Amino acid sequence: MTMKIIKLTGNPYERGVSQGRQCNNQIRSMVRFLQLGAVRFSMPDVREGHLKRRYWFDALVGYRSTKRRLLDLARSYEGIIKDFWPEAIDEMRGISDGADVDYHDVLLVNVLGELVNGCSIWAACGEATTTGAPLLGMNSDEEKASHRYEIIKIIEPTDGYRVVANSMAGWVLSNSGMNEKGLAMGWPMLWLQKDAQPAVQMPAMVLQRPLYRCATVDEALGELSALPGPALPTAQYVVDTTKVARIEWGRDDRDTTVLEDGVLANTNRPESERMSSRDATLEWDSKLTFNALTRQKRMGQLLEEHYGDFDVDTMKAIATDHGAGDTRGRSICQHGLRPMGVATVTSLIAEPTAKLVFISGCPPCKTGFDTVGA
Repeated sequence: MTMKIIKLTGNPYERGVSQGRQCNNQIRSMVRFLQLGAVRFSMPDVREGHLKRRYWFDALVGYRSTKRRLLDLARSYEGIIKDFWPEAIDEMRGISDGADVDYHDVLLVNVLGELVNGCSIWAACGEATTTGAPLLGMNSDEEKASHRYEIIKIIEPTDGYRVVANSMAGWVLSNSGMNEKGLAMGWPMLWLQKDAQPAVQMPAMVLQRPLYRCATVDEALGELSALPGPALPTAQYVVDTTKVARIEWGRDDRDTTVLEDGVLANTNRPESERMSSRDATLEWDSKLTFNALTRQKRMGQLLEEHYGDFDVDTMKAIATDHGAGDTRGRSICQHGLRPMGVATVTSLIAEPTAKLVFISGCPPCKTGFDTVGA
């Protein structure tokens, strides 16, 4: 594996300074990379779900003016983050000071970084696994070039639980992770139709707050029940040593599923009866939805094939699956054939009963998995 492993200790500001110093060059480069990506995603053709050949050119030409608008948007989120998770603001200020990067640039990449996360997530528990113990897996699919910014964070807060997570340099948010009590979480985006809610709402990054505070699924669901819908529709998975829970979040609605036996999976598409009526995947270009349809088809096949046999090795096999037939090359483990193509940049598998996580680099099928104790 080539991913950097960093250890962060202390209060939120101290952890931010430490991350900024340990990942200085990565953060500076990632700020530019994600800002350009955010400008690209703000182009009208992309917002409407269709790519045009000129979209990179248009993004470059309009970079300065669009970046100013995006910075204004990021500032509007700042007060909301303070209301729900002020520690995150302290950590971002620490990252800014530690890396000597403008604070508002750090704020921007933390808020807009949520827009580039197109992932596959799955969980099994009870009769679906070989031991009955729950398991969680999540692949993060992003622009292939972003893999150079992926890191593993071992977080030891002054107040809260120890957490192991995969993330990106300069981020407070994580792709997925698990704490010392065996509570694991992941939160990929969902393609949902737009609703009438205001554009500025609580960032989805706040949904990871229970990872530092809660030991069980029930505790986490209790804390999450008090939060409003996030700005980015999300399929949040929460897994402990006994059960699996999924919340499919819309901006104005949510649907919660709790299992002690069975399997759950999302490939950026809503799966619950309540939320699936708002699925917008078919309205968007397949390149923008990270092959969500073929990933969904292949995931269904894999869950059926392995039902009752899920263990860590099975989870790794799913994370590194390349598909078969019409899903080949557009399955769970994705490979960008071009420098800016979509690729699975990291994968995390959590085994809560053993307090272990298994984390890969890009792509999982080639780098293999390192084992990290939570």
